[in-house]
Amino acid sequence: AAARLRELLVTATQNRMVQGKTGLHISGGLDSCGVAAIVADHTPDKSCLCGYSWTPEVFKETVEGTDEKEFIAAFCEDKQVGINYLNLQENETVKNALLPEFETQHIEHPVMQMAGKDGVAVIFSGWGGDEFVSLSTRGTVNHLFFSFKWFTLLQYVRKKGITSTLCQFRTEILPLLVPFGLLPAYRIGQTDWSILHLLKPAFIRKYWRKLFFHRYKNAFGYGDRSRFMLNLLEHYHLPERMDSWSINAERYGFEYKYPLLDKDVLEFWFSIPAEHTYKDFHPRLLYREAMKGILTEKIRTRRDKGEALRIAFSMRERQNGKKYLENLFYGIPLAEHLHFFKPEAFQQVFNEFPSEKLLKNIRNMHKITCYLRYVALVKDYLTTNHE
Repeated sequence: AAARLRELLVTATQNRMVQGKTGLHISGGLDSCGVAAIVADHTPDKSCLCGYSWTPEVFKETVEGTDEKEFIAAFCEDKQVGINYLNLQENETVKNALLPEFETQHIEHPVMQMAGKDGVAVIFSGWGGDEFVSLSTRGTVNHLFFSFKWFTLLQYVRKKGITSTLCQFRTEILPLLVPFGLLPAYRIGQTDWSILHLLKPAFIRKYWRKLFFHRYKNAFGYGDRSRFMLNLLEHYHLPERMDSWSINAERYGFEYKYPLLDKDVLEFWFSIPAEHTYKDFHPRLLYREAMKGILTEKIRTRRDKGEALRIAFSMRERQNGKKYLENLFYGIPLAEHLHFFKPEAFQQVFNEFPSEKLLKNIRNMHKITCYLRYVALVKDYLTTNHE
């Protein structure tokens, strides 16, 4: 299976290569660096390659997490590829979080801007790997529970520990057994009932059924591990992200390439017995085997996901932009505020932010940035002639 996966990944990447300047996402992780390694191995003139990292060039403050630069440097030395680190201007993270697109792109957008200036024709991304061919142990508890493989589930508990397994149970299974929005597992993920104090009572009374009885589409679902992966397609997690990236990439004159989402690769992946994807409960086992001799060994054998530092840095930068957000919010003319929100209620959100609790900070930032995006979108569609 690993040998066949390797063959398909190399073919999928080669088929997407073009003449001219080529960009490579090099995050230091397995997915992006795996794709970048294949491109580099099949590009004799390395001067045509431009590496881009979401890791900041300079950390202004101490941030906890694994420094990806160690892995990125090892990759660049091995493959002889130059790298452009993220170099953010003041409040740039906050400004990018306000982009009124399908999703928040406070990390991706600066990379797109760099690629646009460099004049690359395409950027190869490892995005989508975490959902399929380099899938971690995410969804394993769900698969074993609903497939009645409970003896294997006990082995999983012994391998991963009771605490870790209970956390997965809470996320992957409990919302399916108790499918109602008041469940705490939902509040952790998608439903934050504190948003209600920002809405006017008349709006809540009018739409109370939709507010309280909506059902979040759980990505895991009933069934085996394949059901989880199919849900990511059917619930538009993958299509929306790809549309969003494509539209913005077109703005900067290049196109994204996703070899890990190649049709032949995915068809083969779905033909593999589910047991192959969680054998010995080692995350990304097949992908690691397929990348032997291709991906820099230091990266291929790493066991951490390595995103904690990037996420922490992003959150820190956004928290530092509180004053910028306040100026934007209070700069909105009274007539342009959305009539079903209570603008005065946002003062409490600003007063609570930043909090000592990271989750509360994330939620408060989400409320503020979403509201500002909604106001911008409404203003755009009311003042622009859209035929």
